[in-house]
Amino acid sequence: MGTLRPWRLAAACRRPLTISSILFFFMLAGLARAASGATLAGSVTDPDGRGVASARVIVTNALGTVTSAVTDSSGGYEIASLAAGQYEVRVVADGFQADAIGVTIAADERREVKVQLRISAVTESLVVSASQIDVPLSRAADSISSR
Repeated sequence: MGTLRPWRLAAACRRPLTISSILFFFMLAGLARAASGATLAGSVTDPDGRGVASARVIVTNALGTVTSAVTDSSGGYEIASLAAGQYEVRVVADGFQADAIGVTIAADERREVKVQLRISAVTESLVVSASQIDVPLSRAADSISSR
């Protein structure tokens, strides 16, 4: 029978631990990647092609869950951690209007959506009403007496 060497026993025990550690690491990396989700990014421009700062980009999924972002000074935006699915993208900015855009995003996809706004027609109305008040300019005497 051979002699028992403790350093060989320790090395043999470390190998399964190292392999399981590597497998655990890859499993965590896969979960982290799956949890990151899709990203919706792009730009919002005016009719002349200039970026619109401080426009609100509103993203709504089929269940009605709303996520939003505000554009930066150059009109860019980014919304991360979205689940895969269908979304409706709307942009709201003072003095502008845009149609809703339907977007389908796959898991871990980065989708670019550029929105060009139109000048919004400003409608303003002023209602002035008046009524006539009858005020006599002169008043006749109520009675006439003769002498």
